[in-house]
Amino acid sequence: MENKYKIVAVLKYGRVWGRWMAFFSWFFVGFTFTLIPLIIFIAIHFYEYRFFFGFTFPLLGLMFLPLCIKNTRLIYLVKTWAKEAVLHTAEIEIVNEEFFLIGAFSGNPVRIKISFRHNGKNIKRLSGDDKKKYSFPLYGYNGYDRIFNRFVGKKVEILYHEGSDQILFFE
Repeated sequence: MENKYKIVAVLKYGRVWGRWMAFFSWFFVGFTFTLIPLIIFIAIHFYEYRFFFGFTFPLLGLMFLPLCIKNTRLIYLVKTWAKEAVLHTAEIEIVNEEFFLIGAFSGNPVRIKISFRHNGKNIKRLSGDDKKKYSFPLYGYNGYDRIFNRFVGKKVEILYHEGSDQILFFE
């Protein structure tokens, strides 16, 4: 079955990057890593303090690299899950919310509880991974995401992949 839905989030992982965001982040990582030889060349021929200042770009790329790898893998997994997922209607409610005010990360991320019926059984799940307190650097607390605000307090159609026990949200 071909997936006709645009998946925007997974209950366990939160927001799923789109193709353009993934492309831009990999471009950024590649761009910053290609600056290393240029910076070394400039440092040798000019001043020493530029050498240390010049390594900030590659370090930013190095910090972004695990994030790019994780989200590229997640995009691939979401595509495979969506092919075999079953459409359900679910009710979503807020379990807890946090407020962050850090520049671009400002917002009101929430942790949600979702409940629906699958094959005659009531299924209830919390967002995030119960094994971890923190998810990934720059992601904040595990299970909290701003994108879940779109679905709170509504009956929403979701895709449920039984084999991996993943719940996918789409637009």
